[in-house]
Amino acid sequence: MQTKHLKQSADLLCRGRLGEGRYTDITEVDIVKNLYTCLSGENPYKLNRHAVVHHDYNMRSKVVQEVFGTLGIKNINTLACFDEIMIDWYYKLEGDESSSKKKIPERVIELRLKDLVDRRNQVAHGGRNQPEVLGTDEMKERLNFLKAYAYSLFKVLSNEYLERYYINSGKAISLGQPIEGPFKGGSVVVIQKPECRIFQGQPIVGVRKKHVDRWGEIMEIQVNDVPVKSIENDSSATDAGLRTDFKLTKGVNLYVLEKKDDVVWG
Repeated sequence: MQTKHLKQSADLLCRGRLGEGRYTDITEVDIVKNLYTCLSGENPYKLNRHAVVHHDYNMRSKVVQEVFGTLGIKNINTLACFDEIMIDWYYKLEGDESSSKKKIPERVIELRLKDLVDRRNQVAHGGRNQPEVLGTDEMKERLNFLKAYAYSLFKVLSNEYLERYYINSGKAISLGQPIEGPFKGGSVVVIQKPECRIFQGQPIVGVRKKHVDRWGEIMEIQVNDVPVKSIENDSSATDAGLRTDFKLTKGVNLYVLEKKDDVVWG
């Protein structure tokens, strides 16, 4: 990542296209300033975004893996195959809406991306071998794949970001494992009264096997079956019921953040 950032930042300066097209919002000064913060050891530092995401090839599966690999996320397509959105998309397409499915074949993503890239290249480079025009249903099918795939990539990235920036760093506040539940479809648990203030709308993160598994916000809090907006530090409650906007699983460790991070919730 460091080597790529340095090399591609220098390449951006040499191209002479800063301030134009996709580089409209950046200048030579921006590139040098950001590069200096990275190399001098300043904290926080700022990466040159275009240097990080730069690639010279069509976005086939291997290229996607390599782009995210430079960020330290290995085999991102494998991780995306376990995401609920991808699983729902694939098995509905296959006519099997069983909730017991755990992942989709990674080959599906590879072939779908290859199809899109091949069609793009055939259209862009012309010639007599133009692809057949897709019908409305075929277009919707491909758009549904892209939507599910993009959202799954976002979730994988968000999981990694929350894990590194909040969980591993100690910035997140632990609520421990629920003492009862989950109930009501998996979104309700009972926790011991936390040592920090918790409130309705607060961001909450679930961690299983030392990895961020899912995240969302606290939708409802109850103390002695009475809804409350928050539980303060000096509350006499011994436990509390929480309802989240995502499905919880047995063995999950819960963490809360002091406020929503725009990277994930923005």
